[in-house]
Formats: sequence, C-alpha cells, structure tokens
Amino acid sequence: MLVGAFSVGNISGGAFNPAVAVGISVLGLSSWANIWIYLVADFAGAAVAAGAFKALNPADHEDVRRPNSKDQPKNLAKAA
Repeated sequence: MLVGAFSVGNISGGAFNPAVAVGISVLGLSSWANIWIYLVADFAGAAVAAGAFKALNPADHEDVRRPNSKDQPKNLAKAA
C-alpha cells in the first residue's frame, strides 16, 4: 500500500480502495461528483486482478465447488 501511495499517490490522491474514496469525499478533499471515477477504477482493478489470478493459478480454484451428494461416503465412520 505504501509503495502504491508513493508511486501514484499524486495522481489518485492515494485512494486505492472504496473506503478511502468515500473517506476523501466525506472529508471534503475530493468532490462527490468525482467519486464514481474512484469507485469504477477500484472495482475494475479488482476484477482484472481476480481474472489474472484465476488465469495464472488454475489449480487454486478447481476444488472450490461443493462435491455432489453422490460423491459423499454413505457412512462417514466407515470412510475414516
């Protein structure tokens, strides 16, 4: 976060998440008319990061789904 603030803080005002974007508007450091820019950029960046993670780490998200009941052992005591 600190590296981001120093590298592009002068461009974005250091608003790297929606809470900060709302906070700078509440404090009057930025106009409420401009908050949509920060929010769209924050959520678009999150979507791009999630897509990049999914593309680069396919094994990390394969087993997330819940197995079907037919895949479950009938008796858990016997399965162990």
